[in-house]
Amino acid sequence: MHEGIPSAPQERPIEPSGPPPPATASDPARDATLDDPRLLTILSTEHWSLLSARGLAYNEAFVRAGMFFTLLATSLVAISFLANAVEDAPETLVVVAAFLLGLVFIVGVLTTIRIVGCNIEDANAMQGMNRIRNGYVQIVPGVAPFFVTDIHDDNYGVARSYGFKPARPAVRDLVYGLSTSAGLVAIVDAIVGGAIGAVVAIWLGASLGASIVIGIVTAVGSFVLLFLLAIWLTLSAGKETVSLYPSPDAPEGGGW
Repeated sequence: MHEGIPSAPQERPIEPSGPPPPATASDPARDATLDDPRLLTILSTEHWSLLSARGLAYNEAFVRAGMFFTLLATSLVAISFLANAVEDAPETLVVVAAFLLGLVFIVGVLTTIRIVGCNIEDANAMQGMNRIRNGYVQIVPGVAPFFVTDIHDDNYGVARSYGFKPARPAVRDLVYGLSTSAGLVAIVDAIVGGAIGAVVAIWLGASLGASIVIGIVTAVGSFVLLFLLAIWLTLSAGKETVSLYPSPDAPEGGGW
């Protein structure tokens, strides 16, 4: 009887003990989209589109601020002309001044809100650019050291792309915020609010010293309210941020 050669026993494959190695360009586990030759063109086009969106946001912020300051200047000129025309009727001057300054103050509040909105739109565009830079790094990892802005699309990464550093004193960032278009409009509008408070106090028969004190308190209160409003709008927009590539060194909960 012919007996065949017994086959060798089947060995059980050894399961890997550690995490799998990172995928390479030839690895089936790698996303095939990254190897598509059209990807770089698509990302570059989107990058330029976001740059255009940022330019529009900046232009609108500057135009809005210019409109506010123009309205303020023309209102002050009108009040000065009226003061010369109604020297014998100071009550009329006070009423007209309060009305014009009140109009300017309302426009200033709306301008501040819109400029903050432009800043939020610009931050959204910056988030998109961070995400695209992350895509560049995934395509060509060696390009990462050449980027001076961040490649993570969370609030932490967007803030760092604007130049904010977590180790830097908060006072420095606060002073920088006051120097922006929104900060300057808020300061000037708060002064207008203080002038309204002083004019109304004079209208009600208060003394000059009391009117000045009321004006200063009103100006400070107006600025605080505008400042808190800007912070609330910014933080509310930040909570709606959806991040795909969060910063690995971000604090717990994404805070600063």
